[in-house]
Amino acid sequence: MRVTIVQLMLFILSVSGCKEVDKNLGKFLLPGGGGSVSVIGTYPQDHAMGVSGSDEYWVYFSAEMDQQKTQDSFSILSDSGRIDGSFRWDANRMVFKPKSPLNGTGEYTMTVGSKSESKFGVDLGHDTVIRFYTTSDLTHPTLTSSNPANGATGVNPGSPIVLQFSKPISFATVGSGISISPSFVFTSSQSPDLTQVILTPAAVLAPGAYTVTIKTALEDTSGNALLSQQTVFFIVGTSFIPPALLSATSGATALQNGLLTTGVDRQNSIVLTFSAPMNRLSVENALTFSPFVASNKVWNVASTQLTLQFTPGLDPQTLYTLSLATSAADTNANFLTTSGSYPFYTDGPLSQRPQVLDIRQMRSSAPSAGCTDNAVTGPAFAAGLVDFSPLDTIHLIDLDPGAAAFNCVLQIRITFNNNMVRASLVSATSFTPMINPAAASVTIHDIQVAGNVMNLLLKGTFPAHTPSQVPVFRLRIASGAVDTNGNSMQNDYDLYLSY
Repeated sequence: MRVTIVQLMLFILSVSGCKEVDKNLGKFLLPGGGGSVSVIGTYPQDHAMGVSGSDEYWVYFSAEMDQQKTQDSFSILSDSGRIDGSFRWDANRMVFKPKSPLNGTGEYTMTVGSKSESKFGVDLGHDTVIRFYTTSDLTHPTLTSSNPANGATGVNPGSPIVLQFSKPISFATVGSGISISPSFVFTSSQSPDLTQVILTPAAVLAPGAYTVTIKTALEDTSGNALLSQQTVFFIVGTSFIPPALLSATSGATALQNGLLTTGVDRQNSIVLTFSAPMNRLSVENALTFSPFVASNKVWNVASTQLTLQFTPGLDPQTLYTLSLATSAADTNANFLTTSGSYPFYTDGPLSQRPQVLDIRQMRSSAPSAGCTDNAVTGPAFAAGLVDFSPLDTIHLIDLDPGAAAFNCVLQIRITFNNNMVRASLVSATSFTPMINPAAASVTIHDIQVAGNVMNLLLKGTFPAHTPSQVPVFRLRIASGAVDTNGNSMQNDYDLYLSY
């Protein structure tokens, strides 16, 4: 009778206990044996402290191992990552030598992976994890006290900040482990026993609130970090009342927060008055003008009043908004509690733009071929030419196609709402032929200004023309014309004329 392997196994199960089968089955099926494999010893042992970083580290197995698979399943990790190194074997013991000595002060984790395999193909089946430390000190440092104390007020602005810790602190971690807000320049030092960190300001601190933050990046000399972030809050100085802007004025006109103020003269300075001495730079940086305008900033001795001077002045009849942000602070580093927005319109009595109110032809020299320049004075003036008038949509052709005058002078009077500067009118005024089929030749002979009246004297010839070819001239006073208050015209003024 032939007996199969399966029949033989069933027979063994029937005559033996299960434990005995489990123990001997691997030896029966695998050449050379093949029972379960386990880790029976390690160096270092789990939770070992004070392990030398220059040692070799080993794992002893209960069976001969597949060296490559076991090495592939092995690792030593630190906070910085995987440790590189080389292996050698002494029978069933695998020895690992790090490429460089372990110099960290934190926890190391040595893992023998579950895929580690005996030479008979039996896996370890579970991870073996060994945690060890190269230091014997695992106590985390704590902040035990500070000077100034947390919550202190009235702190001397020239005193250093002293932080007392429970253990010596690594100076290399002070830069990343301690910060101060608002920031200022300081130097760091330590007490001889390294338990104190001393922060000495480079200059006297400005009055106000400060917060020192001690972060978990701070470590003791054994590499143990602060367990949780801690803060120390203190106040330098004794005055904590926030300042206020008491008034903003332009001449005798008060500007209103959030309300449009009209009647402001553009050449007036704006004066800001505060309730306390102010940090000048913070106020100037907190001020904005829309649209932008440059100003000369003048403070009084007490730093409670700021005068904004405008040269040559603001634009006339223009909407401006002066804004003040809460970043403005007093000399005790107290900030404004509310921002301000002060819109105003520069349309005061001295800030009205000049406008043309009236243009009319007054008189002209007598229409004759012998008319000369001298004819513009004295009794030689004749009545104005009735048909030298503004061109409109009805006046499509000249009613009188005859010649107006030859070699003569016409006088046009222009009336403004403000007194004008003659030099600006000379530059801004032009008389240009736009349609000129009769080849009229007209030039400006003279400009006379008295107060708000300009007399424009035109010299030229006005030949006859046909009814279908009406000459058209443009009289322009450009926006560069200014009045005696320095206000310029908003736009060019154009009037089209015919004869």
